[in-house]
Amino acid sequence: MSFSESHSAVLQRRCDILEVTHEGTTDIKRARKHALIQEYELFRMQQGESIADVQKRFTHIVVATGVTTGRQSEKRLIVF
Repeated sequence: MSFSESHSAVLQRRCDILEVTHEGTTDIKRARKHALIQEYELFRMQQGESIADVQKRFTHIVVATGVTTGRQSEKRLIVF
């Protein structure tokens, strides 16, 4: 194995570690997805909450769900 091949292998391993650290393992992704689905299913406007605050919370759920499912390139915000 040449120096450039071993260097490339080390860089690839570091990239793999960073990807898992940043995005999480499959179990972590699944847990995040289930938590977001539950948050969405239980979503209700709280007493005394402004429409702007409701929209912020809902947008957070929608955007986070898109990121978790890997549809980052197709993110669309829902406007009330």
